[in-house]
Amino acid sequence: MAARFKHLTHLWQKVLAIQTEPMMNVLCTYEDKAWRLIIFLRQKHRPDDYFFEGDKKIFVSPGAIDMAGVIITPMEIDFMRLNAEITTKIYNEVSLSDNILNEILRRF
Repeated sequence: MAARFKHLTHLWQKVLAIQTEPMMNVLCTYEDKAWRLIIFLRQKHRPDDYFFEGDKKIFVSPGAIDMAGVIITPMEIDFMRLNAEITTKIYNEVSLSDNILNEILRRF
């Protein structure tokens, strides 16, 4: 698994033309003597909404659990403002584009 992970990371760096470690969130489980690794490839650390001022600001900075579908916000008001449209926008903004992801998978 470690070799495959390193290979994926190397391909990812080549596709993005970067030298640094690419941004990602990772979940890992071990069940029935088997490891399962779930990798969320990122293009941004935080969505634009995080940096807005006033009523437009949504204080959410997706981590591994958020990327897996359980969005956690430090402030209840931000959680109550989330809906399918805003959540989809946030995921699309912080995740790699389909084109880049498909290129990485093609090379993998």
